[in-house]
Order: sequence, then structure tokens, then C-alpha cells
Amino acid sequence: GEFQSMEETILLNEHADWSMSQGVIEVVICKETYEKATRFCPEKKEIYLKGNRPRLLCQKHSSPFSRFKEK
Repeated sequence: GEFQSMEETILLNEHADWSMSQGVIEVVICKETYEKATRFCPEKKEIYLKGNRPRLLCQKHSSPFSRFKEK
């Protein structure tokens, strides 16, 4: 992975043994809505401060039928 700091791109070694700081959590979110993932969402993991994590469940993928577009 990488992150931006001012105008500099910092590359991170994904194989390095990083310890997570207190107050930081990893949350599974929906790739499309960035809300808390349901079991029907396309998922990705993001890191948040505990007080800033998504709290609402994704409404776009709230049921198994949500993958079918309405006509």
C-alpha cells in the first residue's frame, strides 16, 4: 500500500510486521458505498479510529436480491 504525506508518496511494505495502535480498528466495509458491509456487499477492509468507523449498514446491498437491478 501507500499513502500521501504532503506532496510525497510513501510506499509501505505489506510484509512488515506492523502493530495496530490502541484506538485503531480494522473494519470490513462495502467497496461501493463505504458503509459497514453486509454479507451481500463487495468487501474491502479499511482502518479507522474507533470513534470514526462507519456505523450504518450498507442499504444498497441489504438483501440477496439487491444484486439484481430494478427495471
